[in-house]
This record gives sequence, structure tokens and C-alpha cells, in this order.
Amino acid sequence: MGRRKKEEGRRKKEEGRRKKEEGRRKNANLDYVIARNEAISLTLGLLRSSQ
Repeated sequence: MGRRKKEEGRRKKEEGRRKKEEGRRKNANLDYVIARNEAISLTLGLLRSSQ
């Protein structure tokens, strides 16, 4: 019985780590997309104002 509990605990820890990592990856991707969109809108704004 003790061994099964240890394995369950280990599996839960792994799942938690994996979820954290996925969350970090999603956040990094979101930051990239937001920064890219801001750069595009800035560039378009500069192009419009220069004409």
C-alpha cells in the first residue's frame, strides 16, 4: 500500500510540473503575439503619419 501512495504522489507532482511548464509556454507565446501586434500597429501608425 505504501508503494502505491508514493507512486501516486510522484505522478501528481509530474502532472503539476507539466501543467506549470505548459502555462509558461502559453504565456511566453502570448507575450510574443502581443508585442508583434504592437510593433505592427506602431509601424502602420508611423507610415500613415508620414504620408
